[in-house]
Amino acid sequence: MKVLVFDNCLRLTGHRLHYAALVADAFACDHEVVLGLPDAIQREPQVVALSSRSFRTDFYPVSTNTKPVKGIKDTLFTALSTRRCLIKMIKRYQPDLVAIPTADGLAILSGFLNLLPLPGLRGPKIDICVMRGPHRYANQPIRQAISNAKWWLVRRGPWNRIMMMDPREWSTAKKAIVNPERLCPDPVPKQKYFDRQRCRELLNLPLDGRIIVSVGPQNMRKGSDLLLKGFAAANLQQDDRLVMIGKIAPDISPMVASLKQQPEFDQRLIVRDEFVSEDEFQMAIVASDVVAIPYRSVNRPSGIVCRSMAWQRPLVMTNRGWLKWILGEFGAGFGANSSDSTELGTTIKLALDQSSEFQTTDSAAQFINFNTEENFLKTWAYGVDSNSDSIAQTMTFLNHQPQQ
Repeated sequence: MKVLVFDNCLRLTGHRLHYAALVADAFACDHEVVLGLPDAIQREPQVVALSSRSFRTDFYPVSTNTKPVKGIKDTLFTALSTRRCLIKMIKRYQPDLVAIPTADGLAILSGFLNLLPLPGLRGPKIDICVMRGPHRYANQPIRQAISNAKWWLVRRGPWNRIMMMDPREWSTAKKAIVNPERLCPDPVPKQKYFDRQRCRELLNLPLDGRIIVSVGPQNMRKGSDLLLKGFAAANLQQDDRLVMIGKIAPDISPMVASLKQQPEFDQRLIVRDEFVSEDEFQMAIVASDVVAIPYRSVNRPSGIVCRSMAWQRPLVMTNRGWLKWILGEFGAGFGANSSDSTELGTTIKLALDQSSEFQTTDSAAQFINFNTEENFLKTWAYGVDSNSDSIAQTMTFLNHQPQQ
């Protein structure tokens, strides 16, 4: 059986490449697998490293418009370009199954075009996963109508299976979702590093004092500027440090430099402006006492949340949206209005002071046991093996089961 795993990650941010490679692994033992990626990332070290995996990697040409864009017109352009590339890859390899680990945007457009008598995605079985589902907007009928229309279009696409990675939206959905197996685990890697001090040694971090870690891209959307202000406002001990590991956005760099110029923060603010590997990502979280995610954008699932929960580190997070839901459901840490530097600083201090007594709740333990690489692989493999276990059929970590 031939399987095409397709992704259109033009920039190596987030976890998209990791998801795509894992899905390819899910099929590679028993099937002929090709992972299709855009040629824009072909020479990136983490993409080159895929050559050692048990599947074939191929690259397709994409439009030269690869700059980060916003707006409906640009979103439509990207979705149309992605769909054209996918059709070409299907024609080239004639797969029996296509797996698309991140199909947001493409799913809506393809649902609309599938209503028209057009050629295209009507050949092989296609399984997709989207980050978000039919979001619920209380007392906002216009936004709710738009959300419902988007999900209606997604479900009109030529899909064999639709999965989503957002347990909040899955848990509140009603008739839009009728099969529990459509919830996809967030594949948290197996824990390889356990000792806090050893991880600090490996990352060349101070061994004394308490550490707040922010890992991954440091930018405005992730609230890196808010974290710097909150840390500066917090009444902390002299050996409490903020460690920021990841690529620093240009608009964050001046704030880092300004804080580093103040003598009381010069040694307490540690910044590593560099790409973070999966191992370094895990080491950074395990090295911490608290993980900080004061995000501005709070409407999507967060891989850092799932990893921090799995590796038993409390979080300081924005008390809105998806993050607020995580706090309420699983007691994953401490919430704050991240835009209020005084409140965020107070919350950072509270989290550090209570970090040594932090314990994982029973519901969080069930959430952690679901979000594993093993369960992720099983969920995708179910697309070709109907006799395999569908681990997503029991979602006991949620307080609300979807209504049929």
